[in-house]
Amino acid sequence: MISIKTFCLSNSLPWSEKIEEKLDVYVNLLLKFNKTMNLIGPMSAEEIRTKLFIDSLVAAIAEPPKGRVLDVGSGAGLPGIVLAIFYPEIHLSVVEPRRKRADFLSLALRTLDINDAAVFQKRVEMLDLKDYDYVIAKAFRKPVEWLAMAQKWMAKDGVVVCMHTDESDMETSLVLKKKIRHLDLKLSISKKNREVSVFTIQDDEKADLLDTSL
Repeated sequence: MISIKTFCLSNSLPWSEKIEEKLDVYVNLLLKFNKTMNLIGPMSAEEIRTKLFIDSLVAAIAEPPKGRVLDVGSGAGLPGIVLAIFYPEIHLSVVEPRRKRADFLSLALRTLDINDAAVFQKRVEMLDLKDYDYVIAKAFRKPVEWLAMAQKWMAKDGVVVCMHTDESDMETSLVLKKKIRHLDLKLSISKKNREVSVFTIQDDEKADLLDTSL
């Protein structure tokens, strides 16, 4: 199985000793709190690195994070915390309504010295979010539902990143372009059983863009 270092270097992603050290700290936090909180299910340290972390980084291959980043339904901090480790210049906002998981996110961010970050322990529908440069979630909603929600939180020149699985290929390739108005599909990539599609806003309208006529 490919190592995370090899994966990063072969895909032109950042890599350094500092990144490696922070990933090790994050792995240990996940293993420690997973015992009582079931953050990620039963996984070894190596599985966390080669499965969860690499999965999060596929998004950065498609579109590196920049500026104000919003991770919705962050859970254990995936992909948001991983992206912040690799791209420390970003401002990270994570949304997680479950109190224990939100507490874990706050602890992880402090321990990893990720200071330019905020944790919102609320349902995303209850928050007034706007003008984010990079909006992302993993398995938060079905692709069409996610895009219809996420485009409302984008900055004018921002992107929405849709992470989905190979099983949703048909929906992504055939339905998204027809159902989501005012968003342009910038690109889609597939790596490690993960599909990532990146969308940009087409114009200034940010009303409800889900066309239910199809």
